[in-house]
Amino acid sequence: MDLINQGLPLGRYFGTYVVLSFGHIIMLLYLASGARDAGVLGMGIVGLVFFLSILLHEFGHVFACKAVGGRADAIILGPMGGLAAVQPPDRPLPNFITTAGGPAVNGILLAACWALLQSHPLAMFIAGRSMPATALFIFLVFMVEINKLLLVLNLLPIFPMDGGRLMQHILWPLAGYRNSMVITGMVGTVGGGILVVLGLGLRSVKIPYVDFTLGGSSDYFLLFIGITCAMASWGLYQRAMAMERWKKN
Repeated sequence: MDLINQGLPLGRYFGTYVVLSFGHIIMLLYLASGARDAGVLGMGIVGLVFFLSILLHEFGHVFACKAVGGRADAIILGPMGGLAAVQPPDRPLPNFITTAGGPAVNGILLAACWALLQSHPLAMFIAGRSMPATALFIFLVFMVEINKLLLVLNLLPIFPMDGGRLMQHILWPLAGYRNSMVITGMVGTVGGGILVVLGLGLRSVKIPYVDFTLGGSSDYFLLFIGITCAMASWGLYQRAMAMERWKKN
């Protein structure tokens, strides 16, 4: 497939090709630059954590897809994060499970790293203040915060984020395939516009229960996500409206 030939091939794992695009490298450098106050070590760890968290997120989609009898040919790490080229059975539940596999991985990583930070043996190791101990502590802290960010963003009901796809999968058996696309496209277009406003720093929104705030200051990555989501959602809406007949109800 053409996607395999774009960017830097990282190999094949569990039957799935992994490709690192140059856009993803630029994204990692930009995100790592946000940890300048933590020095070179902190910036390097932030880049590594984002890379690992996004890659494992995509493998969550891959394993979930294969578990429901689908195919997963490739993972493309791109400028907006990652894309798993998955083909689950063409029914609502397998699609829902496949999509949910990605955020589930971020939730597991978040919980596991938070639990490690609370453990007594790790606290004793970190108290030694050696370079490995410091690096491990920074790594775990960023694993918690970055996976919290990825979990929040991916569960927003905005297409093509996982939350938007999950909404479409839920609506599919209730409203029909075409109508589920129409509703998801409308909601996603509005939601993408809201992310643009937040990315410009014009407003802020505090996410309940997870102590996380989006917006409040200029965030070019959030702005890019908002624009991309709004365009993708509007495209989904237009495709759905153009359907004259659809037999997947």
